[in-house]
Amino acid sequence: MMVGTGSMVLVVTVLAALMAFTVFMVSRPPSREMVGAIALTLASVILISGVWCMALSPTTDYPQFKDRYEYSLSIKGLESKSATFTAEKGETLDISVELTARIVKGEAFSVYIFDPEDELIWQDLNVTDSYFRTEALKSGTYKVEVKNLSPNTITCPIYINRTLRVTVRTLEPVGQWLSLISLPIFGLGIWASGIHITKQKRIGARLCHISALSKNSSAFLRAAL
Repeated sequence: MMVGTGSMVLVVTVLAALMAFTVFMVSRPPSREMVGAIALTLASVILISGVWCMALSPTTDYPQFKDRYEYSLSIKGLESKSATFTAEKGETLDISVELTARIVKGEAFSVYIFDPEDELIWQDLNVTDSYFRTEALKSGTYKVEVKNLSPNTITCPIYINRTLRVTVRTLEPVGQWLSLISLPIFGLGIWASGIHITKQKRIGARLCHISALSKNSSAFLRAAL
């Protein structure tokens, strides 16, 4: 909410500056060179604001849903069954294992979770429901193994969610918009200040000077001959 408010304030400030610039031009027409200088200054401020929005503004994180797995394991007494799923490094894994119904008192299970290199990363022993959240440190196939601790057949639903935490700059679109706005203002400033005309005059003067030197050299050689 604070980031959205900051974005709105920045946009309103830029629009107010543009309106003030327009009113100033209409009410008190300055010289062409002054118009160019003001336009270049305003364009620079807008461009710097845009760059700040795109590169330095505050960031926010949000979870991006990647995939969901659901299994239902029917496990005979004192036996084990497993389910596998794939995950990428950096993803958040939410794993839930439950017991559908306890027919006989004392029914329970143990859960073991293995990474792609078959190393045990978590276990929950002698429970009737289990929940585990972790960050995937490796990419590959993970395994959830459930061991039935009772002599009766049990059914265990397994729910696995994969999410990825994404970092974004909410002011980045505003920064792109400001950068685009600054381009025509830069063009106006360059045209009004006569920078391109000054450069053309300097180039023309240099060409004239070179031409004059060439003529003088030719005349000197003729005189010498």
